[in-house]
Amino acid sequence: MTMQILSKAPLIFTIVTAQWMDGEIKIMWNMQKQNGIIEGWHGDGNFARTTIMYCLWKTKGLTIKPWRDDVIFGAVQDNDALKITISSKRDWKGKIIFDSPRHKTIMKLPFDWPRINQFPEWFTVEAQKRYTVQDPIHNSRKVYTGNQLQQGMPIDLKSGTEQHLLVEQPH
Repeated sequence: MTMQILSKAPLIFTIVTAQWMDGEIKIMWNMQKQNGIIEGWHGDGNFARTTIMYCLWKTKGLTIKPWRDDVIFGAVQDNDALKITISSKRDWKGKIIFDSPRHKTIMKLPFDWPRINQFPEWFTVEAQKRYTVQDPIHNSRKVYTGNQLQQGMPIDLKSGTEQHLLVEQPH
């Protein structure tokens, strides 16, 4: 339940809890055997769910397609803005997929509250709203709808490069 509450917590609680979570996940991952098994019973599913939740926290709900293990990406939220960093050891052409407010679109709930076995919502984009994506290094800016971001924002990375993006909803 810590991960669900973390998405709603005040900053000071978040910093302390984040440090604790980072330490705990390392302990968990050290339990995993080379073949992926933890203990060989249904509790391994809890391990998998916690790992997915942790990774979605570190990317603020972003995923990539196609998946490749040399593509490294993460995001931090700064109020209503999302700062993204993505890099790859080899050339990679794909999409960054943004999360939707699943509590509304899938669950039909009026607001997002912590629920057991929930995958928390971090940075979500609403289908009909517009978002500005800035690349400060290349001094470029593009506007996308939330629906376009949910379908995937195209990215073309060259080997060994790092790209930084800032996503904001225009006021």
